[in-house]
Amino acid sequence: MITLIVNTAIAYADALTGKYGGFLNQQDHKSVSSAVERALGRRADPAQIKRLSAIIGQKDSVSYGARRSVKATSEDLLKQLERFSEWVERTLAG
Repeated sequence: MITLIVNTAIAYADALTGKYGGFLNQQDHKSVSSAVERALGRRADPAQIKRLSAIIGQKDSVSYGARRSVKATSEDLLKQLERFSEWVERTLAG
């Protein structure tokens, strides 16, 4: 579940960088947050960038690790993704 949350956050970030920056950050997912900041400039919301960073920060451990994640962690990340996606959709619509 966490892998899907992380990948969804990356897709939303790509939508922002594509629309506002004219680029997609497909090589280095660790720099997704800074890419969104660069693409949005002053439109970037620091709280949302922090939220994106927290979600992306889970990528390596869930993608390359063999440990089980706690259900509460998955639920928290899903809530963070929901908040991030709402902001992205408002930003894209604006």
